[in-house]
Amino acid sequence: MHLILGSLLAGAVAGGSARKLAWRPVAKGLIKQGIRLQRSVMDLTAEVRAETNRLVTDARAELDGEPGEPIVEAAS
Repeated sequence: MHLILGSLLAGAVAGGSARKLAWRPVAKGLIKQGIRLQRSVMDLTAEVRAETNRLVTDARAELDGEPGEPIVEAAS
């Protein structure tokens, strides 16, 4: 994607046809890709957060359900 955009920019500057190049569709396409990427990252982080919450809930339930077991603390 970067190579394509760089080629378009270099061609526009070198050829003197910067006025003929339609910048709006290129910019709009880049913005749309950025929005898609943002949505994908947000979905992934939501899944990770949900799984982490389930793990914490399970760990707490196990600790609450097993009285009398010693709690091992990490050595400093």
